[in-house]
Order: sequence, then C-alpha cells, then structure tokens
Amino acid sequence: MAQSKTQTTKQARAMRAKKQKILIFPKIGSAIHAVVLLLCFLPFVGIYNTDIPGIEIQVNGWNALFCGLSGNYTATGALYGNMDIFNYYAADACHGLGLWGMIAMLVLVVAFAVTLAAAIGKQPVLCICAFVLDLAAVVLLVLAYRSGMAVAQSNIIEVYCQNNPACAVESYATIPAVLMIVTVVLNGIAAFKALKLK
Repeated sequence: MAQSKTQTTKQARAMRAKKQKILIFPKIGSAIHAVVLLLCFLPFVGIYNTDIPGIEIQVNGWNALFCGLSGNYTATGALYGNMDIFNYYAADACHGLGLWGMIAMLVLVVAFAVTLAAAIGKQPVLCICAFVLDLAAVVLLVLAYRSGMAVAQSNIIEVYCQNNPACAVESYATIPAVLMIVTVVLNGIAAFKALKLK
C-alpha cells in the first residue's frame, strides 16, 4: 500500500514536471503576442514619400479595427488614421482592409488572452486553442496586407501624389504576420506535447 502511494506520488511529480516544461512555450508565446499587438501600430497601408521623412498618410491595424467595428471609413481622427483619404480613392480595398484588419486584431487579442491563460493558469491544453487562433491570425494578417496593397491599384498615386515618382503604397502588415508564425510553432509544439501528456 505504501509502495503504491509512493509510486502515485512519483507519477504525479513527474506529470507536474512535464507540465512545467510545456508551459515554457505559452510563456514565450505570450511575450511575442504582446510585441505583435504593438507591431500592429505599424501601417497596414501607407503612402511613403522618399522626398520627406516618415509616412505621408497611413492606416494601422488598430485603425482598421475601429473602422471595421464602426463601419465608418470616412471619419477623421486618431482612431481612424487616414482611412478617409484611402477610402476616397480605393473604397473596395479599404473595406477589405477594415474587414480583415478588424477580424485579425480581434483574433490576435483573443489568442493573446488564451496563451496568457495557458501560461498563468498552468493549463497547457489551452495551447491547442491558441495554436488554432494563431494560425487564423497569420492568414488574416496576410489578407489585411493584400487589401492594403490593393490600394495601389487605384489612382491614388496619380491623383493624390500627382504622379510623384518618390511616392509608393506600402504595407507592414507582414511583419506581425511573420512574428505570429513563431507563436504558431511554439503553441503547436505545446499543443502536441499537451495532447501527448493527456
């Protein structure tokens, strides 16, 4: 009987140790998620002008979120960025950016919360959900990037920039997308190990 209890205690200790090793992945993943959410302040679409420092006009991921949630693509102010200007020249592309950007941002926030819950709550099984959300976020960020770059198909360079060769439409939405691939890998490993542990 005493031997059986000792064996059970050893197994429980071994299980806890394995769980702790798995939890390293969501801890690192949570830190990366926080960085990704900050990187979403980068332009998801912007007019770059090499004649002047910085970006002439831009819409970042958080702007896309507010435009998508409100359905307002003509408002001005910090929350909306310069969506009104882009919308004037390329409404379809901007509505796509608002849609994919909004969903991407919401998925990113939920993925961050789930990954954090896995790390803090010591529940590696949550990494399965986080993995799926991370994968979805990568796809959505790529779609947001494509919508942002679709603005270049409009006459914005010809009219707004008056055919200035120094101007170009660019997007940095791929930067958070690439970093999210790291979290996909981390949560994927954690999810696999968690399933194996079960």
